Formats: sequence, structure tokens, C-alpha cells
Amino acid sequence: MANEVLISRYCELTGDTKKAVNARIQRGIWLEGIHYYVVPNMRERWVDLNEISNWVKNSGSMKSFVR
Repeated sequence: MANEVLISRYCELTGDTKKAVNARIQRGIWLEGIHYYVVPNMRERWVDLNEISNWVKNSGSMKSFVR
């Protein structure tokens, strides 16, 4: 399985919204070259599923619910 997918596919797989993904990117939570990639001449960005998984496990919003 590919580790990088288009944001639209990521949203299909996870139920996350494009709006939420774009907000993380704009706020600098997800970093270009680590969590997502911009490919010249493509409209949509790619996300790295492994790095997103690491983010969720280590510093994502789910961590605040662990007590």
C-alpha cells in the first residue's frame, strides 16, 4: 500500500474533513515535507499516512483525552 495519498483520499479513509486538514496545515501543525507534500502542477496536496499516524500517536488531539 502506498504511504502517500491525496488529501481527498485521506479524508475518505479517515472521515476527517478537508477543512480540518487545511486548518492544520495553515496553523503549522502539519509541516510541508513531513506530513504533506506539494507537487508542482497538481491542484491537490499529498499526505504521508505514516507521518500522520505518528502525529496522532504522539502529539495529535487524541493525546489530550488520555488521562
